Parts: sequence; C-alpha cells; structure tokens
Amino acid sequence: MNLSGDGAKKWIFLAAGISCFILALILTMTFRGAFAPEEIVPSAPLNASFTSGSVTGEPEISGQSAAPASETWAVYVTGEVNLPGIYEIEPGSRVSAAIDKAGGFSSDADREAINLAERLSDEAHISVPSKNASTPPGDANQGGVTYPSGARNTPANNTPGEREKIDVNRADAATLATLPGIGPRISESIIAYRDEHGPFPDIESLRSVTGIGERRLEAIRNLIRAGD
Repeated sequence: MNLSGDGAKKWIFLAAGISCFILALILTMTFRGAFAPEEIVPSAPLNASFTSGSVTGEPEISGQSAAPASETWAVYVTGEVNLPGIYEIEPGSRVSAAIDKAGGFSSDADREAINLAERLSDEAHISVPSKNASTPPGDANQGGVTYPSGARNTPANNTPGEREKIDVNRADAATLATLPGIGPRISESIIAYRDEHGPFPDIESLRSVTGIGERRLEAIRNLIRAGD
C-alpha cells in the first residue's frame, strides 16, 4: 500500500497510541495484582476450646472451681503462758491446742484452773491464772475460758439447744469440770460448797463459790440449772 508522507505519519501515531494504551493497560493490571489487599482468614476465637482436634468456638469451662480457703478460728491466749497472743486454730480444737500454740504453760501457771479438754469456739479468750495469785472469791478476773456474746457464746457442739443442762446440785465433779472455764479445781470447790451449805437455790448463788466470778458465770449460765 502506497502511503503519502502525511498518511504514513498518521499510521505511525495511531500505532504508537495503541501501543501506549496496551502498555498502560498491562501496567495497570500488574500493579493491581501487586497491591491487592491480602485476604484475611478469620482465626479461632481466643476463648475457643479444642476438643478432638477441632475448634468448637465455645468458651472452655473448667470442671473444677478454685477450692475455698479452709476456715480457721482465732483465739486469744493470755495470762501464764510463754507466748501470749492471738492464734489460729482448727475448728473444733480444744483448749490444749491453743495452749500449745502459745508456747505452753509458764512456770507460774495454775494448770488445774484450766480444762484442757474443753472445746473452743471462734473468738474465745483463754486466760491462764497464776498459782501464786491472791484473788478474792468470785473475782471476775480469775482465769478460764470465755466466749464472745451472741450466737457463738458457747463451745462448739455444746450450744444450749444441743445438750442437756447440767444440774449443779446433782452433778459430780467430773461432769462439772466439762463446763467452760471450770476445770477440776473449781468443780471440786462447787462440790465442797454444796456439801457444806446445801443445794444452790439458783444459778446466781454459784458466785459464792471460790473461783466463780461474773465473767465465768456468764460463760456457763446457759449450760446449767439449779434443781427443778
């Protein structure tokens, strides 16, 4: 085909334009592929549990809950012990356990004034008297075990509704010694006073016995009776 100079130039410009268009199209396609956003595959939720090699999507629930801390009681030990203070004991412990926690009796302790077999309750106060102390009869500051007022004012497992009240006019010394803060020595004093003066007309008359003061009487008031 015979083309004039002007026609040849038109074909050259047209071919160049088509080539540029094709090149631009190729570059556009290339760059779109290079900078296309990466497909994000959702991962398993953080709280998913893995069972039999698969993700369930359900939160994993432990079959066991944290075990609660074991309960302990606090008791206050004073008087003739080597290490007076507040000590933690296991529920249902006896006076002997609290005395051991406090380092045992001192050399001046009146051991017979304390019933070591008595069961304690939370917040009990154990006061160990001195065998050399000179206190008037019925002094409320003499040793023994006292309990906080309220629901826990008696030893564990010995609340008034759970045990028969002890008749102080008929009980022997061994039975009386099981009362809070009484012990062998004071129980013998109760027997001796009863033999000398006759039956106690009422509970308040126990304050006439050496070693029983107001505080000690309050500790046993709900556990005793004076005849019918």
